[in-house]
Amino acid sequence: MPVFRPRSRSVRVLAGLRRAAPRSGYAATPFLSFLVAALSLVVLAGPAHAQRVKTWSPPDLDTLRIMSTEAKTRFRSNSGDSATGDNFRAYNLVGRTARKLLRSLGRPNLIQAPAIKTVLDSLGLPTDIRVDPVLPEFVLVVSRNPYKGTAQAVGFLYWYKGGDLRMQSVTFAGGEAPEMRVWWTGVESAPYSWGIVERTRSDQRHHLTVLSLTPSGDYWRITEYDPNGLDLGVGANVVWADLNGDLKPELVAWVPSVFDSMVLGCAECPKPVNEMTFVEGAQGFELLDVRIVPSPITTFTLFARLLAQDDRTNAGRLLVDPAKAAETASLGWTGRQPKGAWSILYTEPGTAWPRWLMVRHQGARGTHDWRMVLQPVRGRWLIAAWENRDNATTPGGTKPVGTTPATTKKSTAKAGGSAKR
Repeated sequence: MPVFRPRSRSVRVLAGLRRAAPRSGYAATPFLSFLVAALSLVVLAGPAHAQRVKTWSPPDLDTLRIMSTEAKTRFRSNSGDSATGDNFRAYNLVGRTARKLLRSLGRPNLIQAPAIKTVLDSLGLPTDIRVDPVLPEFVLVVSRNPYKGTAQAVGFLYWYKGGDLRMQSVTFAGGEAPEMRVWWTGVESAPYSWGIVERTRSDQRHHLTVLSLTPSGDYWRITEYDPNGLDLGVGANVVWADLNGDLKPELVAWVPSVFDSMVLGCAECPKPVNEMTFVEGAQGFELLDVRIVPSPITTFTLFARLLAQDDRTNAGRLLVDPAKAAETASLGWTGRQPKGAWSILYTEPGTAWPRWLMVRHQGARGTHDWRMVLQPVRGRWLIAAWENRDNATTPGGTKPVGTTPATTKKSTAKAGGSAKR
């Protein structure tokens, strides 16, 4: 049985052709006629050849208008949140409309598939469109009910088999922020895999779906799906990335984390971020690694934690001048510390990577405010200096909200010196 095989990181396709949809005799609306002129897009033939300029405009606008009108009518009348049964007919009209637009682009120009979103939006059909950056002959179009935000979404997979642009639907829980990647597996029974991650609109939970192409190239089978979704939490940013260059992607997520109990963060402070890496194994994608993304705040937090453990040697490795770690004992920063002994009052404004933090320490030696200065050194954030700033004010000259100012007289200690009261 013939199978798909890669050809210089592109797709070898099989013969076959699907009959095109019939044309309609209805005239296009004035708005869509205007859109034709506005959407004279420049399409490139591909990086392996000399760039050939070709203009593109939406085809058969009268048919597109009729299909979109029927789709919107059916979306309004859909009952419940399901995208199956009779409810699917509205989504299928969107899928067929997208297929008509993609076919008009032509197989060499599918890398420009996101251009059709402008047309679909103008027709009142909200979609997200993704094209594989390495294998651009694979396109994903996600359709949602424009009148019911809680309804399921439907993703349409498009790929070429010979001259036939094939289409297959997949139901998603939410379909928000979809990201996809297709890769060659080298396995004859499933030559290509298609990974899609998307999230729900209600709880922002991400779901991963992996499909495998049949040897004939006719359709895709779902090989991995967890209805509970990936345990990433709210606010995660998820991407596909080929981390080791083997042309098989990993899934990487950056997830907002919480502050260490040793340090209280301010409301406006940049939050710590965890980086989670999922890799494909024998049982599907699994979590391989979790690490904290280095930042000025995580460096300071680790510094405070190591001092609380009286580990000045490792704390010194977080300083530009490790010898300054010896000063921390006289400042009362070492040894057992209560929860929330440190609090970040505010940070350098206007940046998510602040080079200084205004912090407050409350310990056996009283309450003191410090300006911690950090700088990147060979890819690591290190503490360069600290300056005593008791009764610190915000850049605008007011006391930080929710903080308790020092009640004793100011210390005149200089950077790195002890603060006596």
